[in-house]
Amino acid sequence: MRNWRKKNGITLIALVVTMIVLLILAGISISMLTGENGIINRASEASEKTEDANDLEYLRTEAYGELIGYYSSGSNLSEQDYVLQKLGEKEGITVNQTAGTVTYNGKTYNISELLGNSDEQN
Repeated sequence: MRNWRKKNGITLIALVVTMIVLLILAGISISMLTGENGIINRASEASEKTEDANDLEYLRTEAYGELIGYYSSGSNLSEQDYVLQKLGEKEGITVNQTAGTVTYNGKTYNISELLGNSDEQN
């Protein structure tokens, strides 16, 4: 007589164990993508930081350009007041002269952040 029970194929237990392992791996992958410290959140934070750094670099470039203009103009204003006045004339930049702040793209920067302190300028 022939043996009708061949042992080729997987058992139900092996199938269940495999499914559990796959579910665990899927859960870990999803949490790494969308969790509080996930890849998607980190990418959006990095994008925001890059945009903020670009805005600050733009304002610094403009401020130093106006600082060069200050030295060549012979103005009676202080360096900071002159730079603030000139930055206020540019489109998209709002200046609060009394507080010494510059607002650009919704972010407010102190003039010392743009020009640096006197040691950095020298």
